[in-house]
Amino acid sequence: MFGRSFMPGRHVTDQQTRLFMTLRKTQPVPVPVAAARAGLSQATGYRLQADPILPSHKKPRRGRRRPDPLSDIFDTEVLPLLKSSPGPRPVAIFEELLRRYPDLSADIRRTLERRIRAWRADTQHPHVHLTVRTIGQDGERLNLRKADLQHLRDTFAEKLRQRGIEAESTPRHARSKTRKGEATPVYKIRQRGRRPLADARKERQVQRELKDNAGQLAQKPWDDALVARRNRVITNLRQCRAGSGGL
Repeated sequence: MFGRSFMPGRHVTDQQTRLFMTLRKTQPVPVPVAAARAGLSQATGYRLQADPILPSHKKPRRGRRRPDPLSDIFDTEVLPLLKSSPGPRPVAIFEELLRRYPDLSADIRRTLERRIRAWRADTQHPHVHLTVRTIGQDGERLNLRKADLQHLRDTFAEKLRQRGIEAESTPRHARSKTRKGEATPVYKIRQRGRRPLADARKERQVQRELKDNAGQLAQKPWDDALVARRNRVITNLRQCRAGSGGL
């Protein structure tokens, strides 16, 4: 259904480029179909259609064009904060850096968050992102919803467990990460000292629930399922650590 498999982030090869261009020239197939058969994404297919030069014939890309804004402060300032117990959230570290270094650009926030995620990565229990092609060989886009994607993750993890590989498709809440990262526009509004409209909307929702349920928040039908799933994930992690001799 998904054609040849491809991995986002990998470089396009000369063989893939030749196959794509051959399909486009010798057979009247659409770009999405030719890209799928060559193991490419649709966006890459359109890019090759506009620029059909073989990757080996292109000039090599330049390295980092801008100096690393965290090169002088990550080891000395950020790491001590990350190693504190409990470790602070990236946004708290970002605000602390701005307090210590007023001349530091606010544009480093995303770079800082990526660097912190990489530092906190658990190499013994890697976190894997599963990518699913959403275009079939016929060029039609699959109509996948959020529940469908979660089902694909669950099925993938289940098949791994059947093959003796400990795997769990854990959403954020199952890993006890119940607090979702704040959107950048909302964060900028708070920085300017204003109150986002989302806060007032949440307050109105809570007030309605309290009014409709005699002063108590309504029990959501999925709350018990979330707790059960989180407990199962924690149990699996304990078993994995016990089997590997970890604490």
